[in-house]
Amino acid sequence: PHPLSILLADLVRPLDRELGLAELIAVILRPASDFGQDGVEELRQQTVGLLNFAQVPAETFGRQLAFNIVPQRCLAGPEVRLEERLGRDLASVLGWESSRAAVRLLAAPVFVGHSLQMRLRFEGPASTGRIEELLREASVALPSDSADRATPMDVSEERATCCHEIAEDGLGGYWLMAVAGETERAGADHAVRLADAVLGL
Repeated sequence: PHPLSILLADLVRPLDRELGLAELIAVILRPASDFGQDGVEELRQQTVGLLNFAQVPAETFGRQLAFNIVPQRCLAGPEVRLEERLGRDLASVLGWESSRAAVRLLAAPVFVGHSLQMRLRFEGPASTGRIEELLREASVALPSDSADRATPMDVSEERATCCHEIAEDGLGGYWLMAVAGETERAGADHAVRLADAVLGL
């Protein structure tokens, strides 16, 4: 699975197992580092160039990312159907017969760290307290102990995912906001925890 699928699965798995996830809508802000060293360097060059009123390179992103937000479908490169893949990956990893997740990706003008905004709807009764309890058991840092870790920069050097808000949405669902460091670096940790939970390793 793609590292972003593992990141989502790591957050969703304990909730799905206990509460039954009916629907997940997720928006993930991707940093330049998701596009390798070329992405980091291009964002740096774009930022410096714009501040100096110069032309900016756009080979990696296909357009200006500095001081901008770019939808996944507008980016250059081979990942044009990545959002659909993440939904399929998540269903496969969690053993769903059909996808219950819709994912949207946006490239953000940050160098490292991911920000995730998710809306979850459950099949069974749920509460913010129960969601916090299940995430804590899964070793996710929660609002009460991660108030200073609410932005991608706050966790850029960390391997853990930090949830900084859990709230009812007023329509029977829940908002869950989280930030995470580099998915490539943390991917192995996420995968091992997920395998342990699913397979009992």
